[in-house]
Amino acid sequence: MATFSQEMQLSVTNKPLNAVLGMLGIEISFDNKALSAYNISVSKTFRNPEEALCYLLNNKPFKVEKINHVYIIIPSDKQIIEKNVYTEPSGHHKQVIFTGTVSDRETGEPLTFATVSLLNANNHSLITGIVNEKGIFKLPVSESPQKIRISFLGYETITDDISPFGTNLGKFLLKMITIPLAETIVTADEVRHKIDRNSYLITSDMCRDAVNMEDLLHKIPGLYFDKITNTLSVNGSKKILLLVDGIQQPQDYIKQLSPGRIQAVEVINGPSGRFVSDDYTAIINLILNKDYRGYEIYSSNFSAISLSGLNRSEPWILNRPVAGMSYTHDKINFYTTYFHSKENQNLPVSKNLTYRGIELLSETPGNTPNDLYKRKSNTITTGINYQITPMQTISFQGDYISGKTETNLIYTMERTDITNENRRTIKNSTENATSDYTFVGTLFYQGQIGERFRLYTDFSYNYYYNDIKNKYDQNDASNYIAQDMYNEYKNHTLLNIEGKYILSPQMSINLGYSNAWRIYGSESSHGRGFLNYREYRNKVFTYMMLNFSRKFQTKIGAAIEHINSYDRDIKSNYTRILPYIQANLNINTNINVNASYSTNQHYPSLYQLSPMSLIIDTFLTQIGNPELKSAIRHNITFRVSLGDRVTITPAFDYIHDESSELYIEKGYKLYRSFSNINMREYSLQITYDQPIGKYVRFKNIVTYYLGEGLNAEIKKKPDGWLANSEISYYHPVKSFGFEIGYYRNMKKQILSQGYQMVDKDNWLISVNKSFWDKRLSLVLSYIPPISAGIRRNQLRVLDTSLYKENTCRHLESYNNMFLLKLSFRFGRGYSKFPERNSIIKNEREKKTIEF
Repeated sequence: MATFSQEMQLSVTNKPLNAVLGMLGIEISFDNKALSAYNISVSKTFRNPEEALCYLLNNKPFKVEKINHVYIIIPSDKQIIEKNVYTEPSGHHKQVIFTGTVSDRETGEPLTFATVSLLNANNHSLITGIVNEKGIFKLPVSESPQKIRISFLGYETITDDISPFGTNLGKFLLKMITIPLAETIVTADEVRHKIDRNSYLITSDMCRDAVNMEDLLHKIPGLYFDKITNTLSVNGSKKILLLVDGIQQPQDYIKQLSPGRIQAVEVINGPSGRFVSDDYTAIINLILNKDYRGYEIYSSNFSAISLSGLNRSEPWILNRPVAGMSYTHDKINFYTTYFHSKENQNLPVSKNLTYRGIELLSETPGNTPNDLYKRKSNTITTGINYQITPMQTISFQGDYISGKTETNLIYTMERTDITNENRRTIKNSTENATSDYTFVGTLFYQGQIGERFRLYTDFSYNYYYNDIKNKYDQNDASNYIAQDMYNEYKNHTLLNIEGKYILSPQMSINLGYSNAWRIYGSESSHGRGFLNYREYRNKVFTYMMLNFSRKFQTKIGAAIEHINSYDRDIKSNYTRILPYIQANLNINTNINVNASYSTNQHYPSLYQLSPMSLIIDTFLTQIGNPELKSAIRHNITFRVSLGDRVTITPAFDYIHDESSELYIEKGYKLYRSFSNINMREYSLQITYDQPIGKYVRFKNIVTYYLGEGLNAEIKKKPDGWLANSEISYYHPVKSFGFEIGYYRNMKKQILSQGYQMVDKDNWLISVNKSFWDKRLSLVLSYIPPISAGIRRNQLRVLDTSLYKENTCRHLESYNNMFLLKLSFRFGRGYSKFPERNSIIKNEREKKTIEF
């Protein structure tokens, strides 16, 4: 972050000093615990951030050293002299030296720079001094002291009687304290609007009812944590990536991080650089508190039970236990997590279809579930980070996932195009069983070389394998039965190299290179549909960031990717150009305007490429298309933020070569395959986030959208509105809260020949309670059977000259559902205090990761 000479307005009320320093826009290294002891109230205009920094530290026991462009704040080592202190024993006064040590009660670590005062019988200070780097104090006095007083920022001040003892006073243990802050809810002055991201400072108020990372992120405007699906979304999109200090980590590990370890959260809109090829609409980057030492053990279980009676004899829809631990000490951070998931969802589905003049109707009498789904999976993630030097870090991460999925679709279909006496009934049963295995290993390096250059690189290997069994049964095997077995696999390597060079305080440049290599393969037990797909991708990118002033910044650049793909005799060779431009204007502290044009792309999935035959029903078989190209998304966004309470965002998306379903006929047989189409979507989103008093918060996102398939066979224009709205209450003293929410998430997704709905709508009532200093947490949620504003049916509508379909997936089993999440966290950790002989180390303590 560059330093500027322009004036700045600072207006805060009763906020901790460390939080206020984070608003200055300059890179500062400091100890959070020491500075948080001071609450600041100021409303003043400064000529520049440096002047504000000096003003805030005036008359406080700290001094500032500047190394390169980083301001290092350390406790002052000058001896503090109070009234009635004997400065130098002289004349007939006899000097006696009193000694002792001061340490942390929990860790035994010396409390460097703790203040020690020797008092007389009237509690007047005789002399005051500061312990050295080993926690030892030596105080010479001429009058016999009666008491000792020891204080240190963030610890309880103790006063002990020492008159019966000698000059060696022994060891004094100080206990950490939590300094209470005013009951406030985070507002705009903890938000910094940057060129391509918003940075949110995490305060103690935000952490007060947050048990894990998902709870904390839910407090940030525009971010939602879905308690039903346990997923995060940014501005309504679930295509997000989670990073920790700029490095991609396993999400199961990130979600279990303690909120107290987070210093700031960055929400990056319009990803660029190495992320432009993964279809992410946003990135969440967590900035950790530096110099943390400690360990944590975490476990939780999330369960869902349906009381609707529609899930057959198994009311337990979901059960997800997770356990993990992390350990951090000096240069090493190690973590491991185990995650198990068991899902069982049975839904009623009805279908009407017409093919070659034959009209068929399938209904679900008595709402009997006929779409049966079971999934079991186990995930193990582990990683280790090692700090080679204070500014060089390497990491290794590994994920292993194994799972088994079983589905069974049962339809009883009757012809409606003929008279009743000749009507024929067809009963279809399609069973699929899939066993899959995934391994991902990644090696990371991130560091700073010299004063101006930062380098990031990673290399990852991804292996996927599955066995699939497909069985189709018509009329209970009396008429027709077909079954097949096949396997699919994927080998994928990815190399990313990205650097940032700071040309001047007002200008920097990012540039990088990515190489991706993929092999997709499949083979049927009957020798049908063999796939041998190979793909080679080379991408280069560069971006220039210009800081014209504190009010106006811009970022401009592009990525170029060349793609070669082969599948036996099918070859494809093409280039994608991904331009990017974004401008950010801070009109004042309450109004921010951001305009951007960005592009990213995403690749076809294995099932969309594989030509394997998968029987769906009597008429329909699915096959992939190995000639699919990657899709490129063009996004234009204009965002206006008003004090971070209200955000208005009109946007336009144009997607070129999106992969979409296509129904075709080959040899008098109907196939569901895939093709590239173009589509566009207009949207208007309004976000409103408002605290009401000390304990209540109202949070709301409303979006209207209008889409269209441009070169689709059926040019429908599906539209609709979405909403995430909730009001919450939390009382920190009682550690109790509740929440009422309305969520309208079901959206019409464009297909080449129609549309289909995804996601679901619901009301939700939640209560939460923490015990044992937030180590144990209970969240109980309930989805009531309220129909107001809720769409209970997911529709799939296809309308072509060849084939027509109207499928309705009934979601009644999601009514009357209980969700329970029980979490337990145990650990001990603290932040190291700055040491004078290792000030250089603190230069790596950046406020943001700009990669």
